[in-house]
Order: sequence, then structure tokens, then C-alpha cells
Amino acid sequence: MIKRIKARPLKKLEEVYEKKNSNDVMSTLYSYYEKANRIEDQKKILKKYIELYPTVNSFRSQYLGILDGDYQNPEYATELENALENFPYSYSILATKADYLAKVNKKQDAIKFAKLSLSHNTENEQMHKLLRDLDKTQDEITQVSKKELYQLISERRNNGIKGKKGVTTLLDEYIVNVFAEGGLKKRSTYVYEITSEKGIEELKEYYVDYDDDVIKSEIIKQNGSIIPGEKSADEIVFTNLSVGDVILIQKESLERNGGRFSKDFNLSSYFDSEYPVVESIFTVITPESLNYQVKSNNKEVTSTKKKIGDKLFQTWKLDNLPEVDLEEYYGPSFYDSTISVTVNSIKTWQEIAKWYADLIQKSVVSDKVVERSFKEIFPAGTSGMNDMVKAEKIYNYIEKNISYSSVDFRQSGYIPQKPSKTLSTKLGDCKDLSTLFLILGNQAGLKSNLVLVQTNDNSSQRLLLPNLSFNHCIVKVNLDGKETFLEMTGKYLPFNSAVKLNYNAKALVIDKSNTSTDLISLSSDNNVKSVFRTVSDVTINGDNQNFSTKQYVMGETKSYFNEFFQDDQTDDYRKKSMEEQYGSVLDKIINVTTVKLIDGKDLTSKPLSFEVQFSINDKPQSVGSLKIMKIPFVTKPFTKEVVATENRNTDIQYTKYEKHNEYVEEVYLNIPESMKFIEIPENKTLTYNNFKYSINYELQKNNKLKITRTANTPWDNIKKEQYPEFKKFVEDSVNTENQILGYK
Repeated sequence: MIKRIKARPLKKLEEVYEKKNSNDVMSTLYSYYEKANRIEDQKKILKKYIELYPTVNSFRSQYLGILDGDYQNPEYATELENALENFPYSYSILATKADYLAKVNKKQDAIKFAKLSLSHNTENEQMHKLLRDLDKTQDEITQVSKKELYQLISERRNNGIKGKKGVTTLLDEYIVNVFAEGGLKKRSTYVYEITSEKGIEELKEYYVDYDDDVIKSEIIKQNGSIIPGEKSADEIVFTNLSVGDVILIQKESLERNGGRFSKDFNLSSYFDSEYPVVESIFTVITPESLNYQVKSNNKEVTSTKKKIGDKLFQTWKLDNLPEVDLEEYYGPSFYDSTISVTVNSIKTWQEIAKWYADLIQKSVVSDKVVERSFKEIFPAGTSGMNDMVKAEKIYNYIEKNISYSSVDFRQSGYIPQKPSKTLSTKLGDCKDLSTLFLILGNQAGLKSNLVLVQTNDNSSQRLLLPNLSFNHCIVKVNLDGKETFLEMTGKYLPFNSAVKLNYNAKALVIDKSNTSTDLISLSSDNNVKSVFRTVSDVTINGDNQNFSTKQYVMGETKSYFNEFFQDDQTDDYRKKSMEEQYGSVLDKIINVTTVKLIDGKDLTSKPLSFEVQFSINDKPQSVGSLKIMKIPFVTKPFTKEVVATENRNTDIQYTKYEKHNEYVEEVYLNIPESMKFIEIPENKTLTYNNFKYSINYELQKNNKLKITRTANTPWDNIKKEQYPEFKKFVEDSVNTENQILGYK
């Protein structure tokens, strides 16, 4: 390409360049000089750029790049100083200066500028290496990490330890080096032995974080030969694996935070896993003067400490750990099941609450857009209204006018939009909707606060110590003297409903005026519970059973049916849905003829009611002349699935099993007038802690029987130690419900 540029056009460009400043001409010439390796001409153009645009450091950086290696040239130091005058906190220029000072043997100055650069960007591994080289020190992680990994593999493989998944962890080593200037470096080393064919499926593909620097990814065969894994952006593929192979994975990463907690850290290490573990090690390296807290989960893990130079090394170690059973139905997450140690430098939850209150201060503001919406909600003002009415009006306005999206908008995962932005775009995430309620509520005289939440489908272990691991935001509001927590993200959710994912969830109330803020468990005492009430009128005539079933739903349960009865859902869809729902409970093939909304499709706390008419063609069983049948309940508060095993190793997370808080079902059984009920079970009441089951029979006529069954099903977890007693309660309830009625 260069050869094609004729001498005459090039000369014309140079003449134009001499006469006037043209960015296009300068850029074209510079590109030509660069390709032709005409260094001095490149310098002239860059100097011209620097003269024209003295505050644009990119030209100086290019100039320094051309001077690279010529550190004795006084221009190098001059341009570095000029660049730093423009941007004194530029970590890249500070790093360039540190490197320059090291090259000209100014060791102490080089250390100073390297540390300054790292204080603005701890992820620059080149600067960390420069510091180690200048100080003649070994990498701190390398100082304490396991050495001779291949010898370790040779000694530990074929030890006979096997797990269900066909993998044994011979070594799990996690080391974190916390930097004084903020940020940290991590190294993880995993050594896995494949002990069965299942293990091959487990480890043939191994996922890594995109930002991880994979140092080793190898298969160590039985004969000692080493085959590297095939790495892509976020995955390592191990081919031709065999039982007895050992996989070695070692990876590093650098982390850096910004803002108020840029120098703080929150780290957890998990010692056991789904595989048996021979040795698990967690080491934290910190400046000796840095204080932090430590908390163990599921088992107290002791540590050892040692000092090397000005760093403190604290290590926790456990050996010979059995595999963790994560396959139990309705059990806790991996993070809550395993033995872990968490280390953290943030002292109190109050620090986080105050920081967040300050962070959102500029977003929690009113303006003309907000004022206009307030007047739409309260055209005649709020005089004479109690708090509950005010809150419900605001809630209804937000749910009907703003769409929820789980995507964080425009600012960050922490900072909410300004309420006017949420109103204008009609779109917001949980913190946006909660902030909008907060500002409108404040104008209506409601005392409200944002609440950061870790929903109970996430691990509570992540909040063992103060940190920012929240995944949701709701509102706390004082309603007529009662502290109430409101969920804002359900388009069809009735006002003030108790929400399953928030039940007893860990949360932090953001109240700047409170000087003793601590983590709380969310209460639903003042919320509307999820209630399912059913009334069925059943007529039995020969092989036919005809049902007229009315259901009344409240709380979060109503949310589903608010959507179910939207105009965009077809009658066929509703009929098919109810056939599947009732059919699965009754264990029969049913034919639904009508599904009809009666009342209550709204966001109020009042029940939504609907009627379903359906029939079953099913010949009743007989014992002689006696006809027998089960009670045709269309809801099931308990099933044997939740107590399917004889014993449990983990707690039952009841919100994973149960959607409702209360079931009430009345069944009116009508048989032909020529017949009468002969066999009627006894009334029965069963209780276990806050769980309750009762069933009552009332013979209204010889041929008409009323059965009333109630069940209280709180969302409280069942501890593994409580399981035998809970299991008996559930089995007794199910057996009671399955008793036989007889008529002839």
C-alpha cells in the first residue's frame, strides 16, 4: 500500500501540512510515516498534535511509546510530567512513570508511583510484579501455596475414596491476597480424581469465569503423562478422559471495587462439596494492620496464623470431608449446606445502611412529574384518609402504570432512577418502583423506608457478615401504627400481600436516622396471608359425579388468578388448566364445562372468586351392596412427597414446597335420595407446631354429607432434627384425608 503512494501526492500533503493545521492531513501523513517506519517524522506530527491539544494525553502516550527504551532522553521525563499535570490520578500514566523510574534505577520513587497507580487500579498485575521485583520479594500467594502438585497427585490418587458422582477432590486450595491499596488477588487450585464413569460426565466440561486467568488445566493420566485441557473463553474441555485420571485446574483473578468500600472485602470459602474432599484449605493474606471479622457456618473451623514481612497469613484447613447431599427434595442451597468460613472487613450493617442512604439521596427527589402523578392519585388531597387507604391508592397507581423489569436501569445495580424517570418511561426495577412509592408516600404523609433484601431462594449464608449481597428491594411503611413490608414488583399482586420469597428473608432497612441498624428477618405479620378457600357441591348419580366448585383466593395466591382471568387468556386455556389442576389432585380424568369469574379481579386484599363446573365419569367401587369412595377434595395441603424419605440430612425449606398459608375446603356430597351414607369417618384434628390439620363430617340428610377440612401451612422451615415428628404429622394428615366413605 505504501508503494502505491506516489511521491508527488505525498509531497503535496506535506506542503499542505506546513501551511495549515488539518487533522485529516495530519492523520493521513502520520499513518504513512508509521507504516514507512519514519520515526522522526512521526515525532514531528505528534509534537504538533501536543502543541494544538495540550490536554489530550493520548498524543503524549503515543509520543512516549515512540521514545520507549530511550529513557535517558529528557523528553521522556518532561512529557510524563506534563501528562500527569493534566491527569494526576491517571493509573495508566502513574504506571508508566513507575516503570520509567524503575528503568532509570530510582527504586524508591518507582515503588511510590507503582503503589499510587495500584491505589486507583488494583487489577494491574504488571504493577504488582514490578513491586515484587523492586522489593526482591516472592509473590505472597506462591509463598504459602501447595508445592509439588504432581507429587501430591501421585501420593493421593487411588486412595479408595469414592462418591456418588464419581469424583473425589484430592485438593481444594483457595488463597486470597488482600492489597493495602484496595482490591485483591485470588488463586484457586483444584485437584480432582475421576473414580467412575459418572465422573467423566461431571468433568468433561469445566466452566470458569470469563475474567479468570487459567494457569493450569491438565489431565494427569495413570502413567504420569500430562494432556492439556482445551480452553475457550469460559470453558475448559477435557477430552479422552478415563476412570483413574486426575484433573488439575489452577486459576487466578484480580478484583477491584470502587466507591466507599473500595478497600473492603467480603470472602467466603466452602470446604466440602458434592464430592468427597481429601484436603480443603483457605488462606487470607492481609497487611498486618488490617482488621477483619471471621465467621464459620455449619461447623467451627479453627485457623493458624503466621507473619511474613508486613503481611499476616491466616489459614483454615479441614481434611477428609464426606460428600454433601444436595439432592434431597426441598433442601437448602449449596451455600447454606456446606461448611464455610467468611472473612469481612466491613464492621457493621449500619455502615452499609448509611452508605446506601447517602448513595440514593439524589434519586429520592420530587419534581413536577411526581407532583402531577400525586395529584392524579389524590385529586381531592389526602384529608380524612387513613394510612392504609393512602398506601393502597399509591400502590394501585404504580402497579397499573409502571411495568416491572428485572434489568437494572441506566445508573447501576445499586442506585435507583429518579422517580420522574420511572414515571416518564413507565418502566423500572425493584428499587425504582420502591423509590417511587417512597417519594409518593412521603408526600402523602406516610413514613416509609427502602429495604434491601436477600430473598429466601438465595443463600442466607452470603449475609453472615456485613456486605452488599442483596438481590431485591422493597418498602417498609408504617400503616396506622403497624410496621408493614410491601412488595412492589407484582403486576397482579394484591396490595399488602405476604410474599413467599420475602418470608423471613434477611433484610436491611435503610434509615439514615437510625444509629443502630442491624440485619433483620422480614416479618409478614401485618400482611395479607395466602388463603385458598373452596366450596364444592358434588352430585353423585351412578357412574357420574358432577361438580360445581367455587374457589376464593387471597394474598399472593390471588396474583395467579388475577392474571389467569385477564382478557387475553382464552376459555379453552382456562378449561385445560383447570382440568390439569383438578385432575392431578383427584387423580382422575375430568371434563370441565365452564370456568367463570365471579368477582374480585383487582389489586385489593378482598378475595377473588370463581366457579368451575366439571364432571367425572368413574364407576364407584363396591363391597357387596356398599358403594365406597374417597372424599373428592380439589386441593391438597399435604402430600407424601415432602416426607418421602425415612430420614433427612438437611432442613426442609418449606417455601420451596408450599405456596399457600391456609386451606379451607368444604365438600357437599349429594347421593340419590334412595340411598344413604353408612360409613362416615370420625372427626379429627392434628397439630405440629404452627401446622394444623382438621377434618369434620356433618350428616345434613341421609343422602347429604358436608365435609369441612382446614389446614394451616405456615412457611416455616422444618429442621432436620424435627423431621421425624413432622413426617408423622404429614402422614397422619394424608391418611386421614384418604379415608373411605360408604353409602348404599
